[in-house]
Amino acid sequence: IRNRVPTWDILQKRNKQGPSICIMCISEDENISHLFIKCPFAQQIWSDIVQWYGFPNLWQGLNIEDCLRIWFQI
Repeated sequence: IRNRVPTWDILQKRNKQGPSICIMCISEDENISHLFIKCPFAQQIWSDIVQWYGFPNLWQGLNIEDCLRIWFQI
């Protein structure tokens, strides 16, 4: 939510070297949005969580913070 996860797009800005591809799905570059929302692996985890807790299984908003705010009416 606060861009503090050291994904490769952030690490590359700090002149770190390494693979930029997501290690979970190996299909797209790793960034915050991909890691938590767009990655098929993450989508499966979110799907399981919303089913366990009875939340609606749909994304509202553009990012996790928007979804949580809507779900919990924060």
